[in-house]
Amino acid sequence: MDAAEIYEKLDVLLVCDGNDAATAATAAATDAVDQEGTTKLSSSQVIAYEHERFLVAWVLLTRLSQEHLDEAWGKHGNSLSIFVTHLLSDIEKICRTDMLLYNCYIRLVAQVTARLSTLPSEQLRINLYKSWKYMSTNMHDDLLNSAVALNIDICNTFIAWMEQDAFSFSSEVSLSDLWDVQVKVSAKLINLQQDDGTKKSMESTEYASDELVTNILLWIDRNGQEESISLDQKFGWHGWLMKYIGENISNRKKHSTLLREPKEMHVIQNIMLAHVVSPDVRAHRAMAWQTIIQIIQGYGWSWSEKSASNVAPICTWCRLACGEWKIQLEEELNLSSGSNRISILDGCGRLMLSVVQYLVDFEERPDKAIPLDSEGLLHLRQSLEETLYTTSEYLITSNVDTGIEPTVVINLWSQLFSEIYLPNSEEGKNVVTCFRKLLMASNDVTMMRALAHFLTTTHPKESNEHGLVDSIIAYTERSWQTLAAPSWLSLCHQHEEIYWACGATEILVDNQPERIHKITNSMQQAIRILVESLQSVPSKRTEELLSYLRLVVESYVTIIDQCHNTDLTFKDILSRAIEILKKD
Repeated sequence: MDAAEIYEKLDVLLVCDGNDAATAATAAATDAVDQEGTTKLSSSQVIAYEHERFLVAWVLLTRLSQEHLDEAWGKHGNSLSIFVTHLLSDIEKICRTDMLLYNCYIRLVAQVTARLSTLPSEQLRINLYKSWKYMSTNMHDDLLNSAVALNIDICNTFIAWMEQDAFSFSSEVSLSDLWDVQVKVSAKLINLQQDDGTKKSMESTEYASDELVTNILLWIDRNGQEESISLDQKFGWHGWLMKYIGENISNRKKHSTLLREPKEMHVIQNIMLAHVVSPDVRAHRAMAWQTIIQIIQGYGWSWSEKSASNVAPICTWCRLACGEWKIQLEEELNLSSGSNRISILDGCGRLMLSVVQYLVDFEERPDKAIPLDSEGLLHLRQSLEETLYTTSEYLITSNVDTGIEPTVVINLWSQLFSEIYLPNSEEGKNVVTCFRKLLMASNDVTMMRALAHFLTTTHPKESNEHGLVDSIIAYTERSWQTLAAPSWLSLCHQHEEIYWACGATEILVDNQPERIHKITNSMQQAIRILVESLQSVPSKRTEELLSYLRLVVESYVTIIDQCHNTDLTFKDILSRAIEILKKD
């Protein structure tokens, strides 16, 4: 249907006997009679009669281009405004008839008025605003899809209006109301999604939620909005965004659209960058670090290719993480910021580990071209080396007792040591000093990765020269005692720690076969506990425990064969373990 046909239909719908339809409808609502002139019609009956014509008219307006829409509004805007203002003046009463129908009506009015070059009447805007608040807060659960769609249209409309005139309320108020409604609707969605049978039906709603959050963020973070929107309001929406992204990724909702468009990704990245560097106490620093690492773990560093820069994001984030890591370590054990400090350390540490893995993946795939030039690679290398040296200095002078913070720090140190340690560098002396201290004092099994790297790359004579042999043996014994504890084996996702412990022990046996007695005793204990666990009541972790058992048994057999030393008292347990593995 072209513009001429739409104009003709609008004239038919909105002009009655030379009078506009709204005037006729208003008059009829006041003094309407039937053909005999005997029966008085109610106002609601007349509105229902006229409603259909206006509904069609609003639908036709959505089909017009901007130029034709402004022209049509100039001719019929008065009729449309009068009727819809009257219709929405008592939204509570009308919604008792058909809430879904009026929800659609409000959406049509919002879509059309958002595009107008000239604002509609203030009363229409006020009535539309009040109607939206009522509809959104009283929507039945089976109409939540419509509620979210309504919020998107209303959001776009409010933004369009506010750019021309704040009318009867400010952008601060409207965004606050949008926030309240979004929280309520999302809370209902979460409750409904507890039922697996409704999850698929909610997919379109989740798409819509993405759009709503994105529309608001793209607007409030645009240049020139600082004066009209308070920092509290912006930070509130930023926090919502990061929480929303985190929930989507952690629940593996890959259909989320927030990270798929370059424009949106650029805005989201800038928001998180702003928070991690902000000195404002209201800034969501810890949440920003946790969100960026969730994005990286969910999408890899390929998400950065969708931002404005193809290379800068990984270098920028690595550099920021290096600086933040140093700041947090310099605070020593002052945990006045509580869990925030641990959360920031964890986020920075995991981000730098993701950078290490990113580079290792390219090293292991020579056929795959790395999208970084030599300057970018040097930049990353310098940031990671600086982090290794900073962490070494910190660990030399601090306690390394068990706890959340030391575990986070030692895990990063161990992996950086394994991948980028250069024995001949000037700063390497502090790294070796740190390594010696950790071997003597730490019970953290994540150090096994560093030990395997050291044993693989260092000649045995050099170990003797550094005086590390006794410390290496002592640490390996302590680690296997930790690994063999029922409480440790009951933890989930320990495959990597066991893998490196087995590898480091096998390498150690090559050089010190006469000193492994205590180590093999602890390995036997670990095998015994795993066998007993697997022979008891079936567990959801059976596959995981089998992978642990396979690693330890294969390593134990290799060590025993190499040393030509078989413990006959352990033969029955070992046979049972092998039988379990054969059945798998």
